[in-house]
Amino acid sequence: ADVAALEPLLAPGLRYGHANGVVEDGAALLARLRSGALRYERLDARDLDVTFAGDAALVRGIADVRAKGPAGAIDATLVYLAVYAQTDGRWQLVAYQSAAR
Repeated sequence: ADVAALEPLLAPGLRYGHANGVVEDGAALLARLRSGALRYERLDARDLDVTFAGDAALVRGIADVRAKGPAGAIDATLVYLAVYAQTDGRWQLVAYQSAAR
């Protein structure tokens, strides 16, 4: 829930695709986290596979997630792809997509 720590890790043009099909930009994601409308209680990543391509890194994996959202509790195992780009010596998330496993 540390939005201040999370914000610099997100690229300005971030597109974040949730497993339920909702896609939002970084500002919308941060606003929902800040307001408490979306609260991650647990996110355990495993089976990570990282591929580098120039200044980009593609991270594929599985995540066990427990969260609370507008529709209630979320308890799911997801597969995901996260794309990071290195800009000015730091890594930022530029795209994320997950799906129920």
